Amino acid sequence: MKKNDSWSMLGIAWEMGYLIVIPLLLFSLGGKFLDKKINSAPWFFLIGIILAIFFTTYLIYKKLNNYLGLIEKQSNKKRGKK
Repeated sequence: MKKNDSWSMLGIAWEMGYLIVIPLLLFSLGGKFLDKKINSAPWFFLIGIILAIFFTTYLIYKKLNNYLGLIEKQSNKKRGKK
């Protein structure tokens, strides 16, 4: 594995980490805020976590499809296809 490949893989892992952490924090903290405001603990908090899981799954799916498309294009270029 080339040194450049290691850095690009680290960048992808870092990006996937952000795709997981940011929605989880935003939705769970939003749910916690609503629970305090409406006095309905823990329901909005749990709904926030569930929404974060679905949203994160969708984002990771889209991102991985983009990466797989790029890999396929590079593979086809090496073989001489368009």
